[in-house]
Amino acid sequence: MTYKRTILITGSTDGIGKQTALDLAAHPDNFVILHGRTEQKCITTKEFIGKENGTSSNVEYVFADFTNLKERISVVLLEKPKTCDKYYTPPAARLAAQSEALARASERLSRSSQRAA
Repeated sequence: MTYKRTILITGSTDGIGKQTALDLAAHPDNFVILHGRTEQKCITTKEFIGKENGTSSNVEYVFADFTNLKERISVVLLEKPKTCDKYYTPPAARLAAQSEALARASERLSRSSQRAA
């Protein structure tokens, strides 16, 4: 089958990400790629979507632990599907990534201030 859109949803095994995956998978034109930290949670979510929508034939999954932002960025940049139209990251994951980046910037600023003093 040919799909109009391929959509990767990070953090799609819980909360907002799971609901987003369910809603997007309900449209037969969408091919949805679930992301979770463990394979079992991905399988459970795919089964849930199949029960709710009547099918999960347009759903696949990838599992990886992206708690390390550096690792996450390298995986997304180096291994992202060339045909993926949209990426969804739930707000909590974006906030965590922004907080980590701010903490690193603050640490660098603190070190440079100490050297200057």
